Amino acid sequence: IDGGAVLVEIKGNLKLLGSSGLSNGEELGKNPQVLDALSQLNRKRIDIPAEALIDGVIATFRPRTVLLFPIIYKGMGMGVVILAAKDPIAREVEKNLDLFISSLALALHNAVTHDQIQKLAAVDPLTGVYNRRFGLTRLREEFSRSVKQNTTLGILMIDVDHFKDVNDTYGHTVGDRVLQGIASSARTQLREGDLLIRLGGDEFMVVLLGASGNDVLEVGEAIRRTVSERTTSWGEQQIKVTVSIGGASLATANVKDEQDLIDAADKALYQVKESGRNRVGV
Repeated sequence: IDGGAVLVEIKGNLKLLGSSGLSNGEELGKNPQVLDALSQLNRKRIDIPAEALIDGVIATFRPRTVLLFPIIYKGMGMGVVILAAKDPIAREVEKNLDLFISSLALALHNAVTHDQIQKLAAVDPLTGVYNRRFGLTRLREEFSRSVKQNTTLGILMIDVDHFKDVNDTYGHTVGDRVLQGIASSARTQLREGDLLIRLGGDEFMVVLLGASGNDVLEVGEAIRRTVSERTTSWGEQQIKVTVSIGGASLATANVKDEQDLIDAADKALYQVKESGRNRVGV
């Protein structure tokens, strides 16, 4: 075997996982023969006579045999393995390769399953943001990194104002939709790398990388304003909620660990709620 590629199906398209000795790797997933091997779940062997003229180069060498193996797990096509050789591939070798591809299918399925499990372990199923356990672990890591690199870090503690009234008046289904809307609104105000975490109930936390006290205040105010402008529709009802936000930054707070930073933001949140809610305090 002188060249090969592994393509996996992602959202209906074949994407290149890796290749060696083959040209235009990204285009292989659009090749009719490759697509047919996956759709029919049948192995394909393409023998190319030495004297044949090849239309379009798929390899960095002149192949004599190209094998297409669908990656199948429990009757489901997961991708295609392409193998090419300068010399004709013996039928016995082809059969042995078939066994190898079957093992690859199991390994690929296990890898995908592991990735899905890892994602599920990190994500809050209602809002799609990080859950408490994973989020607090990431905060601990970012706090440690900030201390070592002498950079700053900010957090926001977010609490939905009078959320119990929403649940009591409209029911928990509507309450869930309100929480999803808040998470969606908050996301729009964050930069790449910032973390949005649902701590539980109607409590969220935001971790802002490299944020000063002013940055924390500005992002908090942007989230507060965006949430207050959002409307959740339920039948003929138009439901609006507000949030109270407390923030703290490593740049201005006197803290020794991430829990102290949380406590500082919690204290700011408590003061906001005592002074009327629908505000941001740092």
